[in-house]
Parts: sequence; structure tokens; C-alpha cells
Amino acid sequence: MEDKVVKGFNHKTLSGLIEQILGELILQM
Repeated sequence: MEDKVVKGFNHKTLSGLIEQILGELILQM
């Protein structure tokens, strides 16, 4: 199901999501 959602997003949106995830991981560490 996640793959379908990812395909619906634009590359710009994916980049934004990746940046948010990386930021959260850095804060957790």
C-alpha cells in the first residue's frame, strides 16, 4: 500500500518526506 502512495507523490514531495525522516532520526540520536 505504501508503494502506491509513494508513486502518487511528486519527486519534490518525496525529497521533503525523506528530509523530514532524516531530521527526526538525527533528533532521536
